[in-house]
Amino acid sequence: AAGISETTNGIYLVVAAVRDATLITNEPIRFDDELVWMSFCDTGKVMLSYPDSKYGIRMKMTDSEGNEVPKTALGKRCGSKFDSLRLITDSKVANTVAQGSYRDNPGGEGETIFLRKPDDFFQMEKPGIYTLEIQMQMFRYVPSYDAVEGSKGLFRFSPVKIRVEKP
Repeated sequence: AAGISETTNGIYLVVAAVRDATLITNEPIRFDDELVWMSFCDTGKVMLSYPDSKYGIRMKMTDSEGNEVPKTALGKRCGSKFDSLRLITDSKVANTVAQGSYRDNPGGEGETIFLRKPDDFFQMEKPGIYTLEIQMQMFRYVPSYDAVEGSKGLFRFSPVKIRVEKP
């Protein structure tokens, strides 16, 4: 059930779920499971700065027939400025570390960052299997007080697709 992005600049993301304080990686993700993401880098340790959800994460959900699922008010805010991110100063950022291999340590060596539940973002009215697509962007950390210099490391990950079940 966990989704893995393609590797970008040596770094990749995993989106999974937490249910009853347990990381869920192999079972279907439910509509009311807490989503989490983790960053990995098989070749070392990389500092990342990720923007707030308006700038840093874009989501789309389709139902089993391929119809786009309407977003909630929170879902509409999330990613609303995704395409306008240029400088690290455009948004508040938080830092995390990408390190280690997901294959070797699916629990992650770095930080697990919580996103909320799929039904907080989408109006999932009918029972069924949905496809959630999450795309993120962030900055490779550059130690500089210059916003332009610190923004040179902006990159986007490929979308991660996960299946979400609503019984």
